[in-house]
Amino acid sequence: MASTIDGSQFLLKDNWPFDPGFDRWAGPYMRGPASDATDWEGQNVAAADKKFAVGRKFVKYQKGATGINQGYSTFIYLRHGTAQTTALSAIKHIYTIENAAWGTSEAAEALYTVTNDAATACIAEPTGIAAVCLMTMTTNYYGWFWCGGVCPEVILTGMAGTYLTDGNVAVGAMELVTSAVNDELGFGVASGVEGICGLALNADA
Repeated sequence: MASTIDGSQFLLKDNWPFDPGFDRWAGPYMRGPASDATDWEGQNVAAADKKFAVGRKFVKYQKGATGINQGYSTFIYLRHGTAQTTALSAIKHIYTIENAAWGTSEAAEALYTVTNDAATACIAEPTGIAAVCLMTMTTNYYGWFWCGGVCPEVILTGMAGTYLTDGNVAVGAMELVTSAVNDELGFGVASGVEGICGLALNADA
């Protein structure tokens, strides 16, 4: 049975490989705070921005407040692959590497092509490779995703609220699973160390 967990009640673990151009502080030009990443440089574009190779990361600090976690959020530049046919693409949807891209290409970009479709396109579950969409995106377009640290709900106010789970999340390690809603990806209790993608600070509801 599907359920949800509030963004303030979990931390995301960044397991994505580092791009050689990783710069801990540099990132896209952005107006903020904003509701989503529409105005971020290189966001939802047909060709990858020349400044940001796929796999590029940056971190941004978020001040805490009541019900909001303080700390760093990590973001990664990815290619939005196949979208789940019912849910399509939207802010707060959970993604992982797309198996269709991974299995048919030796290009480095294949590692950084992602999907939210657990039924037909993602790599085998459980997986510790997770990313969260920052806005509604176009299939095969490029953009930034949240991949580690605290939920960036001050940086992007649309990230506040709940995230999909399978209804079994308890305090402790989480992994990606099929949530039972339209075959979308969601969070579940980690079944092994290799699949851990985050830490739940509270149970889902």
